[in-house]
Amino acid sequence: MDSPKKIRTIYATEPNLLTIGIITGIGGALVAVYALTGKRKPEEAEVKIEEALKTKKVKGSVITADPSKALFKCVECGAMIRGKDKALKHSRKHRYEHVINQYVALEEIAEPISERTAVLWTKGLRLRITPPDQPTVKDLVKPGEIVRYTEIPGRLRVEVVEKHERFGLPVFTVIATPEDPGIPSYRRYINDLVAQDGKIYCIDEECSCRLYVEERAPRLKPEESISKPL
Repeated sequence: MDSPKKIRTIYATEPNLLTIGIITGIGGALVAVYALTGKRKPEEAEVKIEEALKTKKVKGSVITADPSKALFKCVECGAMIRGKDKALKHSRKHRYEHVINQYVALEEIAEPISERTAVLWTKGLRLRITPPDQPTVKDLVKPGEIVRYTEIPGRLRVEVVEKHERFGLPVFTVIATPEDPGIPSYRRYINDLVAQDGKIYCIDEECSCRLYVEERAPRLKPEESISKPL
């Protein structure tokens, strides 16, 4: 049997579970740092880490209102002016009889910042855009189809799908009537709809409202071409 002195010596020299855990944690951290920095110099590694942090901040950044960046179109003459103050100064040149007309004559235009998003700078509002080569609302919804909308109870039968502009961006209005009995049958106008990735949303990115197609209308086959006599 080992003496107490020898047992104490072995215990002091052999690492316990806590020590092993600490060493393993430090080793894992060193591996992660090496994977991120590679064999670069310390100053290069520091720059790379800072760039990664900046990228993360940009992705999660919130766009704040900045009227000086806002783009306005003068309805009177068609001029495009950058900045709210400059736009009002331009509008006053038309010498409207009523002051309110100076504001009415200016239409703010949303500025695209990507293929999917535009910004309304006066409010810092992010707006959806249908990316290129993707179906629009008119491609996804046809008259006669049954749809549901988040904010309207019951099923709706589509009558018309209209295209127009909102803040200079293409949007759609779906006009539909309730299909379920017991619900007043007056028309519902579902405005400012935009399609992205085959789904239909409100133009405002902060709005979670959706339009769902529940029943498809029968698609008419294209007319067969009739060969002309020679």
